[in-house]
Amino acid sequence: MFVHDAIYFSDVGNSRIRRVDLTTGVITTVAGGGLGDLGDGGPATDATFSSHPMRVTGDRAGNLFVADAHHARIRRIDTSTGTIDTVAGCGVEGYSGDGGPAVHARIASPHGTALDRHGNVYIADLKNDRIRKVDASTGIITTVAGTGEHGHSGDGGPATKAMLASPIAVFATDDGDLYIADHRNSRIRKVNAATGVITTVAGTGEQGIHGDGGPATQAAISLPRDAALDADGSLYIADGANNRIRKVAPDGTITTVAGTGRGKFSGDGGPAHEANLSMPYSIALDRAGSLYVVDTGNRRVRKIDATNGIITTIAGNGSYGFSGDGGPATDAPLAVGRRPA
Repeated sequence: MFVHDAIYFSDVGNSRIRRVDLTTGVITTVAGGGLGDLGDGGPATDATFSSHPMRVTGDRAGNLFVADAHHARIRRIDTSTGTIDTVAGCGVEGYSGDGGPAVHARIASPHGTALDRHGNVYIADLKNDRIRKVDASTGIITTVAGTGEHGHSGDGGPATKAMLASPIAVFATDDGDLYIADHRNSRIRKVNAATGVITTVAGTGEQGIHGDGGPATQAAISLPRDAALDADGSLYIADGANNRIRKVAPDGTITTVAGTGRGKFSGDGGPAHEANLSMPYSIALDRAGSLYVVDTGNRRVRKIDATNGIITTIAGNGSYGFSGDGGPATDAPLAVGRRPA
């Protein structure tokens, strides 16, 4: 997540949230690494996360929101004080609580969050096959998409009556339109904030790789892991199983902007579409439109420059582990992917 000239990402295997200063290139830990209890109410660097803190997003004030999957909570880091607390989830996995306080509700393996301009928090409640919303003013949680039944249905109707299949990420526009990485359906779906209607904007439901140069709704994508919208309305997709980043232009045409499809590492310093990616998981855009990719299989965070399409590594040296805080991010081992066998 891009916040205030820095990139924040979840170093999943290290149970930490780490920050790369884009001016200095230095990496630090901003949350996680503690021992014992959750650490709510105290310094974020003393807090514990489950073994899978997933995506991190930010609000307009620069505060961070972390989907703490195995703790079944959404955690908030106040960057002005460095303290951490829980904003959703009681810590017991399950489904309950709609219409009541979010901190008393049960959620199940949340994998992503998003915020609109009002500060409402949207949760990709993966195992519940729902998107939940925490109202910024009341703290009340509701379901805004998904019936809880795993499958695919509902396009053209109310999102709350549609079926989702392991929604793994959600992106919110300022006005509250939602873009959902409907993982097991191999689709990107949109919920219109004004009408509550859900539609498919990319993917046919077939896993595969075809359709570049044509309508995104007639293209195959495979197990998408994230989505993000830029200022001109172009939609970027982390097409995970295809080892690519795809782009849907405002006219609905889909293309590949990064990755050859081979799940390897190559290409730094050259055009992103000629580079290899491996299981791209999370993506974010900065104010200039440059794209940041958590390239999990390569244990790196990479940047695609908006002006020239060149890809570079900004964090990670390709090895699995934890070290490097206070030094160059490109020298640090990461655990953003699974430990190699």
